[in-house]
Amino acid sequence: MEYSVQLIQPDEAGIDLFLTRYKPFRLEALQNDPSFFASTYTREVSMADDFWRGRLLNPNAKTFVAIQKHDGDILSSVTIVRDVSVPQGVKTQLGLEAEHDSTQQVSHWEVNAVYTAPGARQRGLGRRVIGAAAKEAQEVADSEGKPCLITVLVKKNNAAARILYERAGFQVLGDDDGDDALRLFLWTAR
Repeated sequence: MEYSVQLIQPDEAGIDLFLTRYKPFRLEALQNDPSFFASTYTREVSMADDFWRGRLLNPNAKTFVAIQKHDGDILSSVTIVRDVSVPQGVKTQLGLEAEHDSTQQVSHWEVNAVYTAPGARQRGLGRRVIGAAAKEAQEVADSEGKPCLITVLVKKNNAAARILYERAGFQVLGDDDGDDALRLFLWTAR
C-alpha cells in the first residue's frame, strides 16, 4: 500500500479534497466507529458544505491525511487545533506557572478527529499522520519561540488509541480521576 501524508491546505484544491474525500471519510468513520468520537454521524451528515469549508479554513486547525497513491482515497487522518487553554492537570504535572495558562506563553495544540480506516490499520499510518501533525506543531512553536504542548483525550476503553499515542511519544497525565477518558500529552520545553 503506497500512500503519502499531507497537510490539507486551506486553498481551492484543499477545499475540493476536503469536500470530496475528507468529508465522506469522516462520515464513514462516524458510522463505523461512533464510540471513537465526540460528535455523531447524525449531526455531521446534515451539515452543509459551508460547515465543512469552515473546518478547513479555521486558522487554528490543521488536518493531516494519509492518502492512497493509486486512487486518492484517504486512509487515515488527524486534526490539531491550537489556541486552547492548557488544562489544569497538565499545568500541574509539568510544573507550569500561572503565566503559562495563556496561549501567549505556550503553543498548545489539541488532537482531534483521529481515525484510520479499518483496512489500513496496523500499518503505521496513524502514527505517521500524528507524527506529521506533531512536527508541524513543533515548527510553529519554534517559530514563535515557545514551548510546544500537544494534548489528547482518549477513552479508557480504547486501548489501541492509547498505545498509538504512547508509541508517538505521548505520556499519560497523572492518576486516574474516575473519568471515562485519559489525557495524554507531548511536551517540548524550551
